[in-house]
Amino acid sequence: MNSVIFYLVVLSLGLSIVPQVFAQGNIIPFEKRLSEQISNNSNTSNFANDASLLDKPRNSTMQQIKSHNQTINQLFNSSIQTMEDGSEKTRQNISDILSLLK
Repeated sequence: MNSVIFYLVVLSLGLSIVPQVFAQGNIIPFEKRLSEQISNNSNTSNFANDASLLDKPRNSTMQQIKSHNQTINQLFNSSIQTMEDGSEKTRQNISDILSLLK
């Protein structure tokens, strides 16, 4: 019997507190918060722009690799032309190629 009275008291207190809390505006319903978050995200974020920002370092690295490849090809071709001489220029070209490959 005491437990039934206890549950009724707790239930009545809970029912009287819930409307007061919502009336104060402290608790914002989940749907309202979600819709606000979605509208904020759509206003401040453009996924295509974000993706291009992520690709910038990749594109820069690819340009650097292409530039190194062109330099290596030029040095290699120059080394082949001077290889018969065993010249210092051939050794320097090979050294430059190896440094670019690191």
